[in-house]
Amino acid sequence: MQPTRDAAPAGRVLVIRTDHLGDIVLATPLVRALAEAGWVVEVLVPAAMRAVFAGNPGVRACHAMEVVAPGFPKGWTRLARWIRAGRFDAVLLPYARPRELLWASCISGVRRRVAMWAGVWGRVTGHRCLRSRIKEEPRHFAEISLECARALNVPTRGAALEWFVTSGEAEWAARGLQERFGARRLLGVHPGCAGNACNLPAREYGRLVELMLAHTDCGIVVTGTAGERGLWRDWPAEVVRSPRVWNAMGEMNLRQLAAVLARLEVLVCPSTGPLHVASALGVATVSPFCARPTLSPTVWGNRNANAAVVVPEAEACRSWGEREPGHCDFRGLVVAEDLWRRVVELRARGGAAT
Repeated sequence: MQPTRDAAPAGRVLVIRTDHLGDIVLATPLVRALAEAGWVVEVLVPAAMRAVFAGNPGVRACHAMEVVAPGFPKGWTRLARWIRAGRFDAVLLPYARPRELLWASCISGVRRRVAMWAGVWGRVTGHRCLRSRIKEEPRHFAEISLECARALNVPTRGAALEWFVTSGEAEWAARGLQERFGARRLLGVHPGCAGNACNLPAREYGRLVELMLAHTDCGIVVTGTAGERGLWRDWPAEVVRSPRVWNAMGEMNLRQLAAVLARLEVLVCPSTGPLHVASALGVATVSPFCARPTLSPTVWGNRNANAAVVVPEAEACRSWGEREPGHCDFRGLVVAEDLWRRVVELRARGGAAT
């Protein structure tokens, strides 16, 4: 990746994200913008999330928080010492939580420090604080993160997400799926979201897979973590026993998951990490979404052109949210048949027989 001709003066920049898979994938446009502008980019993330940046040509080094500052946020001064030793020219905190990130950045000696969602502590610790305005002007989370690049006078050229599958990973996925499903087309269902978004009851995803089996000859890959395997306890018996269904929950690491997602015709997935991985890979997706602005597909949806969503009436979500803030199970306003219709539409658009 070469700097652009109008690049800002090059320097070393550290981007820190300590949160979830999807949030870190959504930071890839920020990394790309910085690298294209001539910055040497290093990222600091939880160890399990280093996989997001494997093979990314815009990243000089990807560090694990557990190695850099064991026990963080306790002992946050170790993080400050590590940043100081790195002699970075800038530190970017696209999501300045927990506040110990701000304290560590403050005493690191780095002069250019930018923070988003930093609140009063961001100002107290001397950061350039950015406002997301997500409530007043909802826009995609990846676009919000790009404000950190603009704060360094870095030009931005789009918010498309990135994930780089290696040839070895692609070959592994192709071989394994061929052995399991033969030449069948593949659909994917990711039923879990770890409580981080509104999501359908697990049984609705079971009914969705039942519809997939009844109306297609596809192989169906069910993805998730090992802790989510129990989500299919209430799924129809014929789904659980079907040789065309692979319960892959807990059987793949992140790199393998992405390689498998890249082989799918359509992935059905709520607003969670694998949705953004699929978005980066150009995979078609169907997702249930809340209509409330800060939880909507406007902010969290698939960024590629192959996305379909199912969203309840805005008034239904607004009135429910006023009574019970937080996430819900869509209260019967979105069901398996709604998702299935979107799958059929996407497959027809792609020229595949349903």
